[in-house]
Amino acid sequence: MLLVASSLQLTTPATAEPTPDHPPLGAVFPLGDHSAPKTGSKELAPGVTYRVFTQGAANDVWTVWVRYDDGQEVTTGKATATALAERLRTAGYGDARVVPLDSPATADTYAQTFYGVHVGSYATATEAKALQEELKTKGFADSRTLYTAETNPDSRGPWQIRVITIRPDAQVDLRTEHGTNVSGSETVRQLSAAAGALAAVNGTEFDIDSINNTAFTGHEGVPQGLYMKNNVLLGSPNNGRTALLLNAAGGGHRITEVKSRTWITAPDGTERDVDGVNRVAGQILGCGGVGDDFRKTASLGNVPRLDPWRNGICYDPNEIVVFRPEWGTTTPAPAKEWAGAPVTEVVMNGNWDVLALRDAPGPIPAGGRVLQGIGKGREWLRTLKPGDRVTPHTTVTDTAGTPVTAPTLSAVGAPARPR
Repeated sequence: MLLVASSLQLTTPATAEPTPDHPPLGAVFPLGDHSAPKTGSKELAPGVTYRVFTQGAANDVWTVWVRYDDGQEVTTGKATATALAERLRTAGYGDARVVPLDSPATADTYAQTFYGVHVGSYATATEAKALQEELKTKGFADSRTLYTAETNPDSRGPWQIRVITIRPDAQVDLRTEHGTNVSGSETVRQLSAAAGALAAVNGTEFDIDSINNTAFTGHEGVPQGLYMKNNVLLGSPNNGRTALLLNAAGGGHRITEVKSRTWITAPDGTERDVDGVNRVAGQILGCGGVGDDFRKTASLGNVPRLDPWRNGICYDPNEIVVFRPEWGTTTPAPAKEWAGAPVTEVVMNGNWDVLALRDAPGPIPAGGRVLQGIGKGREWLRTLKPGDRVTPHTTVTDTAGTPVTAPTLSAVGAPARPR
């Protein structure tokens, strides 16, 4: 989560400089019929302004989105969608229709067209819900209701755009927050209240429990890619993916592609890359990892991939993942792809001194670390013994190789920007 909070550390006195008028309250956004929006503005603190722009008029309907037999809402095969729509028509639902959903190319994804199937057009959610219940009795048990503005590229809204404008000398902090632990999920409202924030918004994408996420690892709070708080790496980036950097090296905030490397050195001088930080071993959400990562394909089998791939899943049978107390109280089991594979964990204190080795997930010591290994990563960890000191190393850089770390750096990975 990204939040704006009052700061006791910033002592520069406020000036008479006005808060920048951006976007101006009279701005018209390129949405719908480009009609002038309704606007509102509120000062949250000296130099911090909250603006709301409401533009457009409703022209969409409520409908039922029928899922495929595999539980997914979309498919890349138009023939599959056409077949489902035909089944619905045969069952008496003549307005069943195939809906194309275009996903444009970005920095780490290619353009794709997906296909969903919708049934019904209603003015109210209640009517759509009644159709959903009726469909269950006709053998179409898996569906959901939706307002078609969610998928309609010609929607006229209404849209609501919310903007926080912060004057450079405002007495506030802009930072990241994750709540009780990295592995659990809390709402933005809960996180904001706990932090005493003036304003907050989701900061990144997460591994979530969803009908469309068949590879869910069981931990909803885990960010997809980079997450740093107070210059501490709490989630490894999908290397080469965009990230928002707050209070980065050189001062200020920016958006850029980011890479990192974390590795450890054993007492005998041998080194080993750490594949991940605070995530389930063996599965990389968004890809962009290191080592033996691959993605599964229907036509080519397992294809090596180290580049980022938004919302894609890569796998690696030979990993070492480090868990900090921020993860939670106990390390997780490796990804279900490697269920039953042997595991070795190295339990360490805050100085990275080895306290014990174990062969199953277990508690994370307060202030300590746990290295979890599978496959070749497990073999490397088993060369360590209690009393050894492991030396950790981490670099976080932009694409030019310039370090971005700074004492108060906060950073989150973000959806890839278009090129």
